[in-house]
Amino acid sequence: MSLLPRFYKAFLYISLFFSGFAHGETIKHIFLALDESRHQLLLVDQFNPENDWTIEVGRNRDMQLIAGNKILISKPKGYQEYNLADGSLAKEVKFGSGIASIIRNHDGSTYLANKQKIWLLDNNDKLIATLPINMGKYMRLLRINKQGNYLFTGAETVIKEADKQGQIVREFDLKLIAPATKKPYFALELKNDNYLVSTGYGASLLEINKQGELIKVIGGRGTNPDVLYNFFGAVTLLDNGNVVVANWTGHGKNDSEKAPQILEFDSAGKLIWQWHDPVRAGSIHSVVVLK
Repeated sequence: MSLLPRFYKAFLYISLFFSGFAHGETIKHIFLALDESRHQLLLVDQFNPENDWTIEVGRNRDMQLIAGNKILISKPKGYQEYNLADGSLAKEVKFGSGIASIIRNHDGSTYLANKQKIWLLDNNDKLIATLPINMGKYMRLLRINKQGNYLFTGAETVIKEADKQGQIVREFDLKLIAPATKKPYFALELKNDNYLVSTGYGASLLEINKQGELIKVIGGRGTNPDVLYNFFGAVTLLDNGNVVVANWTGHGKNDSEKAPQILEFDSAGKLIWQWHDPVRAGSIHSVVVLK
């Protein structure tokens, strides 16, 4: 078999990467990415690429930067912690099943969640509390607001807020304000008390208030003729008001060829930076920007 097709394919990927970089002018980041389709965790340092690393972690969903220069990721049956310096495994805890989301608290305790329950473990990973709560078939990520309430996406177009006892206090059907929404990925509460919601296959980020009124839309399927917005996953909010979002493109190992894997929008909703390296990574569903 001729090597020329492979050469040109690799050249195309490199060209796409640098064209995306040029689109963002001088913007560079250091970031962590969770690769869903190839089961990897990556550190990408665009300032000093020699610091990059990529490791296999198996199935994964959620991640969080935690104390001690470590990254926490959820696993279907527990969680793992990795050292930022080199990607080495620092800790592994086996707990539960079907785990989709994880949150590390300031006191070292940890929330784990699947579709039916939320568990709280102390800083020695001993079970403190269990909250039975039906979060729905499409539950992805759990987040907690400053009141201690739980925010989650569970139905095909619905987000919910539940109190500490698991009672639903707010519920919004996103298809009423963003009809393209399908399998929203997460919701979090902003400093202004509004929600930021990733609409999944709607490929948009919505800011909505507590009355369910639409305040702002970023992205949206079919809104950019030059870039495929496919499925918006987890995000990082930057101090300058920008938002960086994972643009997941499918379960296949090579589905990342379809579009940039990570996107950055400014506060006005303009795409200003993108990262696309389908040789190195598959479809990304979570990103944490370090710098």
